[in-house]
Amino acid sequence: MRADFRRICGPAPARFNNAYMVVYFIGGSLGTAFGAAAVGWLGWAATVALAAAATVLAAAATARYGDVTGT
Repeated sequence: MRADFRRICGPAPARFNNAYMVVYFIGGSLGTAFGAAAVGWLGWAATVALAAAATVLAAAATARYGDVTGT
């Protein structure tokens, strides 16, 4: 079964995993840099308030629209 999968798909799953990991770590690095800059620009309280507002907005969108990935 595994040999059939590799014959049909080739190295595609490994490429998708590689792309995912690159984007994941770039996003994490950018998020960390933005968070540090936001504390410097806005202060701790405003940064926490902004993060809380983004979390509430994401929760509201999820409650309203549900899972939009189709899975």
